[in-house]
Amino acid sequence: MVNAGNGQFPLLFALVHPETEVRSYASDADAVALAAACEPLPPNLHVHYAESEAAAMKAAEGTRVINLAAVLAAYAQKGLPAFS
Repeated sequence: MVNAGNGQFPLLFALVHPETEVRSYASDADAVALAAACEPLPPNLHVHYAESEAAAMKAAEGTRVINLAAVLAAYAQKGLPAFS
């Protein structure tokens, strides 16, 4: 997951899908530290810092990517309530 913010969505996704390896990328070091400090951190959740969206996309190459910023923008465009 790219543009993962404080990591709430990746955390929830990892908890609901324990069979899936979830890699969360955020460009805010404080957000990464907050997400990584969750206790207990699910073993299938891996939190990473990436300097930019492009760096995160490169690091996630070869995997399925959910860009949370794009998801939120699509919700807003349709007038749907977004989560954050």
